Amino acid sequence: MTWSLRSVAGAPNCGAQEKAGHSGRDDGVRKSITQEGPGEPGPYKGKGYMELTAGQMKVVERLFEAGFRPIAIPPYESALILRKGECVALLGPIENGGLKLLAPVTFLVDGNLSVRLKKNSGDVFVWKKKEVQATEERLKELEKFLVELVGILEVGERSS
Repeated sequence: MTWSLRSVAGAPNCGAQEKAGHSGRDDGVRKSITQEGPGEPGPYKGKGYMELTAGQMKVVERLFEAGFRPIAIPPYESALILRKGECVALLGPIENGGLKLLAPVTFLVDGNLSVRLKKNSGDVFVWKKKEVQATEERLKELEKFLVELVGILEVGERSS
């Protein structure tokens, strides 16, 4: 059986159910989880959304339990984008039924994926003309995010 990111993200108005204490589970799918990010909250839009296998859904559920949340950032609707705090990761499917990182983890800058650049004044995370300093605290937060994310993804890989 497969699920889509549309079922993972849930219906646009069901975030209120989650806040009210509704578990949102229905046939193993978390229907109450909505996306955050630019534009209207709600299910991933577009034809290219990713299909999730039962094994991938188990990994996604573990990620949700650990506090990771899906967000939508155009033009990445076909990837599973997860955030925790201001850290963000793009995930895609792998053949064994697991999930993998599609790009290095990074920070959200102005609600968008940033790129880490080295400058004479020090490293920064940049999106368009907006910059956020890559402070020691932010780098530690990003490393903690990555370690936790990879740990959950590897558990999913072993159980597939």
